[in-house]
Order: sequence, then C-alpha cells, then structure tokens
Amino acid sequence: MAPHDGLGTKARQGNRKPTETTGSGSGSSHAPSKPSLKAAIYWLKRTGWRVLHALIAGISASASHKFHHWMNKLADAIANASPGIKAALEGISAALKGKNPLWGAIKAAFFGLSFKTKIILVLVVALALLLGPVLLVVLLLALIVAGVVAAVRAAGRS
Repeated sequence: MAPHDGLGTKARQGNRKPTETTGSGSGSSHAPSKPSLKAAIYWLKRTGWRVLHALIAGISASASHKFHHWMNKLADAIANASPGIKAALEGISAALKGKNPLWGAIKAAFFGLSFKTKIILVLVVALALLLGPVLLVVLLLALIVAGVVAAVRAAGRS
C-alpha cells in the first residue's frame, strides 16, 4: 500500500513516472500509448509533496539541532556564572513565579558567596544588630548637644 501523500484517495498509479507507459499486455507489437494528463498531474503532485516533506523535515531537524545547541550553551553559561548573575536570574525567576524577586536574589547571592565571606557577613549583621541601639542613643545625644549649642548661641546674640 502506498503511503499517504495528502492527495486524496484516487486510484494509485504506483511509482510510475509520467514518461512510462503501459502496454496492452497482450503481447502485441504496437507502440506504447502516451501517458494521460491526469497521470502526469498526479505524479507531479505526489513528487512535489515528497520534496516538500523532505525539505520540511530537513529544516526542522536542523532548527531543532541548533536550538538544543544554543540551550546547552545557555545552561553552561548559567552554571558557570558569577554569584551576581545567578542572583539576578533567581530574582527574575521569583518574579515570574509571582514571588518577591528581592528574596530570590538575596538567597542566590548569599549561597553564591564563599564560606569565609558568609561568616564575615553574619558577624557584621550581628554586630549591627547589637550596636544599633547604642548608635541610636549616641545620635540622639548628638542632636541634643547640637540643640543646646544652638540655643546658647542664640541667647548670646540677643
């Protein structure tokens, strides 16, 4: 049975080319008849469909191969990226998922740091939390002193 070529269910002529002719089969010595126009059109359509299918398959396979190659290069670039690029990509990923992009970026940036840098960062945050209230008191005292100095200067001018 001939493969389906999208041309309908006409009676198939086989793989005959339009230049081939059929004899009467009775062994007579008369010249073979010319192919009909219908058979020639059918052969052209069928050959055209075959060529078109081959072209589409070739283009599709080539495009698929190139796409896979580009995706592999992109995955390798992301895998070997710096922590900053990974943080940006995680932030974008979180935003696309509907989550807060800041937390995704912070987590990726933190996990991309070396162990030594993580320890230093944790110590700085702990020190800032412990000294934060002390710094606030010092700032308030400085503002009070500045206010007293301004009041004394204003009183000395009058």
